[in-house]
Parts: sequence; C-alpha cells; structure tokens
Amino acid sequence: MLLLLMIIMIILGIFKPKSTFITIMASLSMIVIQGFMTDGADYFIYHEEYRMSLLLLITQSDYIGWYILMNACHMLGMEYADFVLFITLVGTGLFLLGIIKLNRHSACVCSLYLIYPFAHQATQLRTFLATSIVIASLHLLINADDKLKKRKIMAYVLICIIAGTIHSLAYFFAVIGIIFMITGEKIDIYKICIIILVMLVFIKSGMMDRAMIMGSNTSKIEGWLGSKQNFGFIIPIIFTILIWWLSKWSLKNVIIEISSHSMENYYYRMMKYIDLVLLIIPLFAYDITFNRLWRVFLIIFYISIAEFLYNVQLRHNNGVQKMIFSILVTVVIMGVFFYEDEWNILIPIVESNAYL
Repeated sequence: MLLLLMIIMIILGIFKPKSTFITIMASLSMIVIQGFMTDGADYFIYHEEYRMSLLLLITQSDYIGWYILMNACHMLGMEYADFVLFITLVGTGLFLLGIIKLNRHSACVCSLYLIYPFAHQATQLRTFLATSIVIASLHLLINADDKLKKRKIMAYVLICIIAGTIHSLAYFFAVIGIIFMITGEKIDIYKICIIILVMLVFIKSGMMDRAMIMGSNTSKIEGWLGSKQNFGFIIPIIFTILIWWLSKWSLKNVIIEISSHSMENYYYRMMKYIDLVLLIIPLFAYDITFNRLWRVFLIIFYISIAEFLYNVQLRHNNGVQKMIFSILVTVVIMGVFFYEDEWNILIPIVESNAYL
C-alpha cells in the first residue's frame, strides 16, 4: 500500500512538476512512511541512543546539538516513537522549505527524492535532520546577490555549523560556504582540481586526519578516517562526476534560454555550488560513507535537470538531446539507487509501518 503510494507520487511529480498539491501529498507520504516506522536499518540503534541519552552528561556526547534535542524531547515526555515522528516532521518541513525556496518544480524534486535518498534519510535520523537544515539554508547562498550577500553567506555558514552539532558532515557544507564567499562569482574548475590535489596531499601526509579529528568532537570521525579505501571508492567517484557533469550541462542550456540577468546570475551561482561537489572526491579515499554528502548536492542536481527538462524549449536537435539526457539521468539515479541498496533499506520501513 505504502509502496504503491510512493510510486504514484513519483509518477505524478514527474508529470506535474509544479503542482503544489502533489508536493504536499508527497511530503505527507514521506511523513507517514518515515514518522510511523517501527523497524529499519538504524531504527534500534537510534532507539538505544535515545534511551541512553538520559544517562550521559553533555560532555560525554559526540554531538552536543543532538544530545540537547534528545534530552529536550525526554523532558517533554516523548517516547521513542514520538521522537521519530517529531524529527520526521521537523526534517521534512525544513526539506520542503528548502526546495520551495530554490525552484518552481518542487513536486518533481520530491518525486526524485523519493527514489533516492528518501529511504536512507528515513533510517539515518541524524543525517536526515542535519542535511535538511543545510537544504533549508541553501537559498541564502544561491540567492546571495544583493548588498546583504556576505551576511546571507555568513548566516548559511553559521546554520551549517549548528547542523554540525547534529552530524559532523554538515561542517563540509560550512566550508563550502566559506569557499563560496572568498571566491568570485564563478569558480574555475582548474582551481577546484588544485584544491582536490592539495586535499589528497594532506590526506596522504596524515595532516587531514589530525585536522578533522581536532575539528570534531566525535569518535566516529576517527572510525571513518581509520578505514581508508583501496579501490572501492572508484564507483562513488564516477557517480559524483556524472552528477556534476549532468547538472552543469543542464544549467548551461537553461542559461542560454533565459533573458533575465538576475536569473542568469542565479543559475551561475547554482553552477558554482555544484562545482564544489567535486571536493567530495578526496574524502572517498577515507570511507565511501562520505557519499552521504551527495544528499544535499542531489537536490541541486534534481533542480538542474527539472529546469532543463521542463523549461528549455524543443527546437532543432533539442528533442534528441532531451531524450539522451533523460536516459543518462535515469541511469545515474537508478545506478545510485541500486549501488546504495535503497530497495532493501526501504522495504523494512514500509513493512513495519504502524499504519499497516
């Protein structure tokens, strides 16, 4: 029943990309599926973490923001099931705010999000809440084109740092905000390649390890850094490059079509942000779980492909281009879906739902 509901929402979102009604219905579907789950990949891990939070001091917590949130919910008398529903409502609300602020095709973005990474987000509550906070603040960065530009970017960075007290991966997006602020309107791809090479040197020398451990008050960072990969990172690197390339290509074609200078600058800033997805690549040398960083960039990816598919007019070879582009996008999304084993993450959530 819930799987059928998801499939219907995905189809409707693709065919009615701007529908506010479908956006709301897709969001409600997410809330029902995630908020009322009683099993899942990390469900009982978070259950134990929630229970143990009453016994820990704040100084013993890896994530201070998460610790404060759990204890506040305890004080309000919430059982674990109530806590899961609360996090789902807050996170989904923030996610919805972010995509509505960023584009006109919110129903399409919701439908693609349901394919991936919805199931992973549903089970990984901390990652879900932290990335939802980052997504909700993205408009401050992408829309930063006026006299308040620096203030908006600093607000974005501050929000990402706050999200980092829930999950340390959010600090990566704070760093991106700083890079965004100190560089020009556009960032040369060659400069990004240089930054990647510098990061690889730091990783190889061990300096990156020490900096990341010092900058994060969590033992889990040490676990990630202690599990350096050999060749297992090749596949996520390929997916990262494909996400970057398809986003750039679609946005470039959208820019050709528009006449508004302000909108042109908006898409250039979006392109600048997607360029920075490449900075994930060196982190795969540590652990492929850094692909969780995709989940924010995928929102820009979904927005980019929606802008191209629904806004660029058909002419000359454009129909063939759109067909080839659609096939490539489908291959990438479904490739990530199967690579991340999304189906096997989703099934326990759906089958254990309290509504069934």
